[in-house]
Amino acid sequence: MRVNHIKIHNHSRVPDLDVAVRDHLVVVGANDSGKTSLLRSLDALFRSTMSELYRWSADALRDPSSPLTIEAELIDFDDDDRATLADEIDLVPGEHGTFNERLLLRLSVEAPPDDQEARVVQRRFVKDGFSSAVRADHLRAIAWSFLRAARSADVELGGRSGAVRALLGEVELGSDADALLLASQAFGKALKDAESLEGLRGRVAKALDDLYPYSIEASDIEVALPNSSESDLLADVDLHLTRDGRRTSLSGQSDGLRALSTVAMHRLAKRSARIIGIDEPELHLHPRSQALLGSLLRADGGQVILATHSPQILSAFRPSDILVLTGLGASQCIDRSLDEDWRFLQHQWLDATLEPLTSRAVILVEGVSDRILVHAVARALGRPLDQAGISLIAVHGATAFKPVHRLLGARGFNITIFTLVDAEEGPIAASAVGCDESELASHRVSVCHADLEEECVTALGIERHVALLDASGLITERAILGALRVTSVSDIDIERYVRWCRNDKVRVAAALADQITDSDASAIATLADLVRSLP
Repeated sequence: MRVNHIKIHNHSRVPDLDVAVRDHLVVVGANDSGKTSLLRSLDALFRSTMSELYRWSADALRDPSSPLTIEAELIDFDDDDRATLADEIDLVPGEHGTFNERLLLRLSVEAPPDDQEARVVQRRFVKDGFSSAVRADHLRAIAWSFLRAARSADVELGGRSGAVRALLGEVELGSDADALLLASQAFGKALKDAESLEGLRGRVAKALDDLYPYSIEASDIEVALPNSSESDLLADVDLHLTRDGRRTSLSGQSDGLRALSTVAMHRLAKRSARIIGIDEPELHLHPRSQALLGSLLRADGGQVILATHSPQILSAFRPSDILVLTGLGASQCIDRSLDEDWRFLQHQWLDATLEPLTSRAVILVEGVSDRILVHAVARALGRPLDQAGISLIAVHGATAFKPVHRLLGARGFNITIFTLVDAEEGPIAASAVGCDESELASHRVSVCHADLEEECVTALGIERHVALLDASGLITERAILGALRVTSVSDIDIERYVRWCRNDKVRVAAALADQITDSDASAIATLADLVRSLP
C-alpha cells in the first residue's frame, strides 16, 4: 500500500494543495512555508487517536467558518490489505474499460461558530459517496510511521519508548530466558549484599527520614536495576558500539552519529511500516552524510514522505518526487518527463555551490562531461564520492580553476584539491596552483592526453566504446555509423570518432556513465589513478 494523492484544504499553515505522490514525496520550501505542518497533518490522518485529534486548536483552521480537510488516496494493495480493508477499498474506472482499486481516507475538523472551544472531528473512509468509520486495525494496516524534527536522540536511542527499546522488546529470548533470569537475580543479590553500598543506603535513609512523614531505615533502601522484571529481562539493556577499542552506547555518540543512529534504528524498529514520514532527515548531518542518507531513503523498500532544507537530500530523489511550498501555494512537476531528461538532470539537479567547504577533499574538472565520468568511474571502482565525503565541481572552463583554488586551496580554506585537466589546458592549471607544468603531478593535477574523450576511446577501444553507448539507449550504434558515414564499427577511424565524441561530449559521457563497469573504469588510467589516490 502506498499514498497516491494528497489533498489539504483550509489549513492555516499549509497552502491548499491537491498533489500527486509518485514514488516518494519530498517537500521543500522556506521556513514557515508549511512543510512540517503538512507532515503533521498526515500523521494525524494516518495515526493519531481521536483524543489527540480533538486537541487540535481552532488556529489550525485558516477560515474558522469552514472545515479543515485532509485527504489521502492509497493504492497498490496486497492480499492482507484486502482482507483488512475489504469493505473500504473502492473500485474506480480506469483506462480502456478497466477498474482500479483505491482507498480514500479523509479527516475533517470543524470549529462550531457558537462554541469556540468545541471541535467536530471526523476521520472516515469515503466510498461511493458514503463514509465509514476508521478502526485501529485499519490504521495498523496502513502502517504509517513518523519521525519528527523535534525528535530526541536520547529518547529514540535510550528512552523507554524509543526505537532501540522497541527493537529489544521484539526479541524472543527462547532458551536464553532462564540463563538471563538467573544472571539478573544473581546480580540483584550481589547488589543487595554489597558491603560497599551500606554507607550509601544509610546516608540516603537519613536524608529521606529527615523529610518524610514516616521513619526510614537503612534496611528500607535497596540498590537495584531500575526496571528489573522477570517478564521483561531486557528492560534495562542498551546497545553499544565499539570503535577504536572504546565501547560507547548509541546515545553517547557525536550529534551527527546520534542523528544517523536515530534514523537507522527508527527504520529498523518500524520495518513493518510501508509509509515513513521524516521531518528534516538532515538534522546534525554532514552534507555528504545527507546525500548518502537521501540515497538510502529513496532506495528503501517503502515509501518515504520527507520535509527538508537540504539540497543534498533533494538531489537524491527524482524531480517528480519534489513538492515546493511557497507563500503562493504548492507546485510540482506535472508528470515524470524531467526524470528522463538526462540533460536537465546532469546540468541542473546538483548540490549547492558552497557545499565543498565541508568536504574531505575536492575534485575540480573543466566541464559537465568530466564531472559525469569521474563520478561514474568512482562508483564503478567502489569509491562513490558522496560516501567518501568528496565533492566534485565542474568549473565550466579551465580559466575558472584559479579563483576556485584561491577560495578553497592553500590560500583560502586549505581544502585538499585534486584537479583533472586536458593536456592543452595544462599551463592554465599550472598557473592556478602556482607551479611549473612539469610539477603538476606533485600538486595533485591529473592530465588527460589529449583530452578525456580521446583517453576514454583509446583506453576502452572503439568497439567497446560504441557498445557502451549503444547499450545506454541514449546513442545507438546505427546513429554513430550514420554520423561517421561507415557501414561497420571496424571501419571507424579513431581520430574521426574522437572528434565526433567531442562534438557531443555531455551526451557521450552520460551514456558511458550509464553502462561503465569496474574493468572499464580501471582501463581509463588517468581517472582510475585519480580515484585511487583520493583520501
